[in-house]
Amino acid sequence: MKQCQGTKADGTPCSSPFVGADGFCGAHGPGASERMRQRGIAGGRATAEKFRRVFDADRLPRLTTPEDAQVWLEAIARAVGAQQLTDRQANAMTKALETWLKSRSALDAEQAEKLRTLLDELKKRRSA
Repeated sequence: MKQCQGTKADGTPCSSPFVGADGFCGAHGPGASERMRQRGIAGGRATAEKFRRVFDADRLPRLTTPEDAQVWLEAIARAVGAQQLTDRQANAMTKALETWLKSRSALDAEQAEKLRTLLDELKKRRSA
């Protein structure tokens, strides 16, 4: 069986049995670096397209309520299960959602405090 005449990056001979007429595999023959670069670009585009299909703005609600965040979390979980998102991407998105929820709860607490203050002022005015 013929083997590729190329050398891997670590200096060892390539052992690919998929050899063309030139004696090299697809990764080591003439023009291979450009072909591999183009394949990498195509792979990146395919991954980006998967991401766009899963998290299309038309399919997920705008984040305005905690329920919206739950919809996003479910979509993230499904995408990870379907291998449409990497763990790293899912972790980043989940962290962003957690931050959004924390900031929202801080705003809710602030608004509740303002309402309590207004209510106390109204009670004082009523009793005066």
